[in-house]
Amino acid sequence: ERAGLELEVVDGEREARLDALGALAELGDEVRDGLLVDIGGGSTELVRIENGAPTRGRSFAVGVVRLTERLLPTDPPTDDEREALERAAAAALAEGRALCVGPRSPSLELVANSGTATTLAAVDLGIRELDPARIRGHRVDRSSVDRIYLELVRLPAARRLEVPGVVRGREDLIVAGLSLL
Repeated sequence: ERAGLELEVVDGEREARLDALGALAELGDEVRDGLLVDIGGGSTELVRIENGAPTRGRSFAVGVVRLTERLLPTDPPTDDEREALERAAAAALAEGRALCVGPRSPSLELVANSGTATTLAAVDLGIRELDPARIRGHRVDRSSVDRIYLELVRLPAARRLEVPGVVRGREDLIVAGLSLL
């Protein structure tokens, strides 16, 4: 009220579309066909990008804070907790697979714009300080995502901070975020 601004609450589908428009404005023509993922604390949005534009999207009520609080009480997570996390993440986003069907090209990519994605890129690059110029557009292959996830899930949160790229405030959430990727 003090700022004189009106607040508009949007539904999950609109939120997903707005996420995609913001990301595409930043990325320009770098992404023609792909799936945008925005992992938040309480929700995750998936948006299909076709010919450089968002075509359809969904918001899922699963995010890093929800998963961490519900499924990761032990630090580091036990094997049972890790497996439960992976099952929950896969189940929560299963409907998102439908966004991947349709016209596909060999360049179909997963494009992520979130704290999880930023941290993943920084860890993959081995940089201690977040450098947007180096992180923006950084590509990480599936095997590297899996390797980094397995490395971090086995460490207590305090030790994750010793890994170049993991910054304070992400050490307890990065495991849940990577499980969603």
